[in-house]
Amino acid sequence: MSDWTRLATPGRYTVSDFRFDDGRSLDLTLAYHTLGTLDADAGNAVMLLHGTIGSGRQFLQPSIADVLFASGQPLDVTKYFVILPDAIGHGASSRPSHGLGPDFPRYGYGDIVTAQHRLLVDGLGIERLRLLLGTSMGGMQTWMWGQRYPERAHALMAIASLPERITGRNLLWRRMLIHLIESDPGYAGGRYDVQPAGLGHAMALFSLMVGSPRLMASELGSVEAADAPILAVNFEDDGLNPAELGGLEHAIAQVPHGRAVMLPVGPLSRGHQTLHVAETWRDHLADLLAETGTVG
Repeated sequence: MSDWTRLATPGRYTVSDFRFDDGRSLDLTLAYHTLGTLDADAGNAVMLLHGTIGSGRQFLQPSIADVLFASGQPLDVTKYFVILPDAIGHGASSRPSHGLGPDFPRYGYGDIVTAQHRLLVDGLGIERLRLLLGTSMGGMQTWMWGQRYPERAHALMAIASLPERITGRNLLWRRMLIHLIESDPGYAGGRYDVQPAGLGHAMALFSLMVGSPRLMASELGSVEAADAPILAVNFEDDGLNPAELGGLEHAIAQVPHGRAVMLPVGPLSRGHQTLHVAETWRDHLADLLAETGTVG
């Protein structure tokens, strides 16, 4: 257990009768951790959104926390109040494995973003964030926040993501992951007591894909403009968001207050997983905070 894990304060907020986009409702528990002290007058709240199969705790690993939250770093927790929510279906937030299994509502990014907004405004009483930052899946949610709630964040930063419909190779391997799990007899239609063996094969494929770049995609989608300044940071060797296709440039060109950075391959590059090496993108975060006004 890292020192950052011990310093983080856990919390839970329950949204009664939360209505999902599929029409079903349930009492939804949202888990989160915080670092630092909220100063409403200074407007020092920041929220960090995690990636697929992760949780808010991913930001507490030393490769991220040491270079973001320590004294003198861009999100120094003596100055900032950092919120690390667990998305629906992740971490300690409500998830199918808590009892409902396949009867759990079919949730998507829209439900996750709506729940995060409820946690922020209703649960924590925060009307505006100094910064909203997301990595991978959390980066895609950051783009959605900019579209849905542009007044809620002073600045946005999306890392290792694109605001587009998943297509081509990216879509194919995700369908393969699902098939590897659902075709395992141990899956039992989602009503299993132990993890099906197919999950291991799916995770092996997942690890391969997030670390190796290849091409395969088709027509890009569109993105609506956001009022808050947004900085998008992607990695040249990220196979999930191939730099060669120009998706980042296409997306950011449609955002009036947007700026994009494509980080070249270097000694610290880890493909898509470079998002966990905050040293590679820390300075761009510091620049964004400086450009949009600092706290403290």
